[in-house]
Amino acid sequence: SDSRLKVDVCAFLCLPHLRVLHGPKKCSCAHGVPAEVSCMKLRTYSSQHCYSLPIVELLKMEELEEVSFSYCVLKTRNVADLARLQRLRILSICRTAIDDSTLLALGKCAFLEKLDISYSHGLTDVSPLANVLTLEELNLSNCSCVEKGAGDLGRLPRLRVLNLKHTRVTDSCVVGLGTSRSLVMLDLASCWNITDITPVLGIATLQELDVLCNDEASSEKYDFSRLQSLRGLSLRRADYFEHEEHVSVFPFGLTKLNLYCAGRSNITLSFIKKMQTLVELKIYSGKVCINFDELSELPHLRTLSLSTSKYPCGVKSLSKCTTLVKLSLAFCYYPTDLLPLADMKSLEELHIALFTLPPGGVIGIPPLLRHLELSGCNVTNESFKIPEYNVLECLDISYCDFLTDLSFIRKMERLEKLLLDNDRNIEYGFEALSELPFLRYISATLVRLPSCVCSTLRENGVTVVDRD
Repeated sequence: SDSRLKVDVCAFLCLPHLRVLHGPKKCSCAHGVPAEVSCMKLRTYSSQHCYSLPIVELLKMEELEEVSFSYCVLKTRNVADLARLQRLRILSICRTAIDDSTLLALGKCAFLEKLDISYSHGLTDVSPLANVLTLEELNLSNCSCVEKGAGDLGRLPRLRVLNLKHTRVTDSCVVGLGTSRSLVMLDLASCWNITDITPVLGIATLQELDVLCNDEASSEKYDFSRLQSLRGLSLRRADYFEHEEHVSVFPFGLTKLNLYCAGRSNITLSFIKKMQTLVELKIYSGKVCINFDELSELPHLRTLSLSTSKYPCGVKSLSKCTTLVKLSLAFCYYPTDLLPLADMKSLEELHIALFTLPPGGVIGIPPLLRHLELSGCNVTNESFKIPEYNVLECLDISYCDFLTDLSFIRKMERLEKLLLDNDRNIEYGFEALSELPFLRYISATLVRLPSCVCSTLRENGVTVVDRD
């Protein structure tokens, strides 16, 4: 699947025992079609950015179960042909120029279980899909013109996952979906035309609901505790639920909570400490400040994502969260020192994006940290406090413009994967790369990596991606 590969992918259709064939990420060569197709056992085929699709040849493959086309020129008759495949279970034709007539063909698929037609801006009415009784997962996200027929999908007996993010569906759609007896996951994020989500609260099987960026969904008239099976909830304007007495509107047993907080100068979110079952918490607060002292009282919290512009009291209180395994910090433009993170004994994965350190500020490396990702941060060569004993395996320091010297990675003796993409100002310390005994992969696009270093690394079995 190397995007640099100049090869006629369709030629591989002659291989008699081939079961899976994935084309390159960007297909820039014209494809011919072999006169004889021998790989009758092919089960999975995918192409991207391809303008010459072997539809006729694929129809000869009786065992084909999964087909994926993205950014391809796909005509309605091509989809109609694919719908005739007797064993087709999974079909992805996202980011293609399909229209409503295409869905009429898909409505005749006899065994389709999973369908992804996201980013199809020519669709307006999806009612034909209500005829695909075997459908279990459907992705219509970012089909920005879809406004009709989505409510009919509530009749599908096996539909478990439905993504309607950023579509034009209305309240009538929600009424239809409210009759579903099978939906487990429903995404209604950024559906601005929805004004009442009450019918959704009657779906007894629902385990995950996303109504992010829907102001009406955070109204006090909704009692999410009616969804007894709900385990994941994404919600906007959590400031209404700030007080502890409002925690009753959330179902008992909630394990995943995603909150978008807006319209306040300060958010305490003290009610969160009452959610003793939370495992994953994501908070986006924009320009407001968050007091997260209460988080240490959550005994099962393993994943925490915080996006806020300012930490008035720093991040020291995060070290009290003794169960955290994964932490993400983003969009902090007020200088904040991250040295206290070194005391987070349980942390294994740390993601920091668009974060500002103060002059002389450093990032503390916890003892069990295996994965560290930095992006768009003002880190320098002196910003890493690396203990003598560390278990770092993956380091991503892409798009860090202030880095000039890589010598600091010498202490990361267990490093296996390193990403330096777009770090154009690094000039020194490249020799440290050859001193890492477990290093197996380096991505250094748009980085002036010395040719002698590249040669040595490749001789040692390291995969080096250094193309522009």
